[in-house]
This record gives sequence, structure tokens and C-alpha cells, in this order.
Amino acid sequence: MSLLTVNGRYTYTPTNHEGADIDNIAVFTVKNGEFVPTDWERQQFSKLPE
Repeated sequence: MSLLTVNGRYTYTPTNHEGADIDNIAVFTVKNGEFVPTDWERQQFSKLPE
């Protein structure tokens, strides 16, 4: 099953029950009340075209 939402496309399969792929995942921590990207997230940002 595939579902297109304003947040992206989610494709559910028998082995992928969350529907999101790596391009739809962001990982942040909260420090001093603000969202701060993790090292992994910074690496993902660096791969985006400018």
C-alpha cells in the first residue's frame, strides 16, 4: 500500500510497517528548548543539493 500525504509518500509492505524510507526521516535532539540535528542528520543535510 502506498499513501501520498503532505509530509511525503509512505509505502507499506509486509516487511516495512512504518512506510517511511531514509529520505523521510529526520533525527534531532532537544537542547535548551531547541531542536538540534544529530551528527547523522547533519550528514544527511550535507548530501542535499544547494
